[in-house]
Amino acid sequence: MDIKGALENYNNYCVRIAVINKQLFKLKQEDASLKSASLDGMPKATGFTESSLENQIIEKLTKMEELETEKQQLNLEISIIDKLILTLKKNTQDIVNMRYKEKVTIEYIADKKGRTYRAITSILGKAIADMQEAYNKSL
Repeated sequence: MDIKGALENYNNYCVRIAVINKQLFKLKQEDASLKSASLDGMPKATGFTESSLENQIIEKLTKMEELETEKQQLNLEISIIDKLILTLKKNTQDIVNMRYKEKVTIEYIADKKGRTYRAITSILGKAIADMQEAYNKSL
């Protein structure tokens, strides 16, 4: 995993999870209404013909499984990033959270922390390197 890329996409992951939750909610509502309908497949001497209703249910269940898998992967990425941030010193954690989760500028962080722009970029660079190293060691 590219830690810097994951940090930069942290909020996008959170948004995607919220969108997936909304999609799953809608699909579950539609699924419930489909299940209450009667199946239109008719038994034949050679077996059973597929009904369009059954196909719709199968498609929705497949889509729900795909969304659940994607959501689980995103949640794992977020969990890994959160745990890696906790491996840093408290001050560095604050700087990383401000920059990547809160999306504030380096100038603002430098002003709040009483440090220079260059010092903050150095802290962020080292933090990302340390997090990447910790991640790579855990593989």
